[in-house]
Amino acid sequence: MELNFEQAIKVIVKAYFGERKINILEAGCAEGGDTREFCHLLPNATIYGFEPDPRLYEEIQQKTATYNNLKFFDLALSDTVGETSFHLANREVGNDVTPWGSSSLLEPKLHKEFHEDIKFTSSITVKTTDIDSWAKSNNVNSIEFMWLDLQGAEPLVLKNCNILSTTSMVFSEVSLIELYDGCVLYKDYAKMMDEKGFVPIIEQLPWEDAGNILFVKANEFEKLFECLKKLGLVK
Repeated sequence: MELNFEQAIKVIVKAYFGERKINILEAGCAEGGDTREFCHLLPNATIYGFEPDPRLYEEIQQKTATYNNLKFFDLALSDTVGETSFHLANREVGNDVTPWGSSSLLEPKLHKEFHEDIKFTSSITVKTTDIDSWAKSNNVNSIEFMWLDLQGAEPLVLKNCNILSTTSMVFSEVSLIELYDGCVLYKDYAKMMDEKGFVPIIEQLPWEDAGNILFVKANEFEKLFECLKKLGLVK
């Protein structure tokens, strides 16, 4: 069976970390599908999930109640501790209205043109935290892998993140155009990550507006590349 991009990333993460007891941070969990996969793939890992949309958070709680290696937080990751507006997204098809994972701390801009079925009709106030403050409060000393789907807010979250020094890989959505007002575009995001010692090793950029990137710490690049060769994903 041919793997899609996100499935391939999960295979890579499983092969690279193996049975190690690592910490995984997933932000923008939506309905929790990726979260549950990580729980199965890496049973020795502890997964910390973040989803500030109360509609989706309630759904996640119900779907993941039986997992012991998972902890959820109804917080929005940002660069500060406090409160802010959160723009809620719905997918509208006919009379069907579904809470959608396009909600963001950032106000939608070109998103409305590229995804006409996604509507932003309201905003709510949510609690925010930066990763370092949250980690200190929860006695988390390392985060070996991050999976970020924050609708344009990924660079905002990582720009002053000190615990990133303990991280081997970051899987992140990236913006190619200004889908959200003020979002950092991929070129500048990659430059920021380079300054933090990370390089892109695999990218998925088939769309005009956004894509996905796997960043790896530069001093672990060769080790991960060997892992990719063993998996047959590169030659």
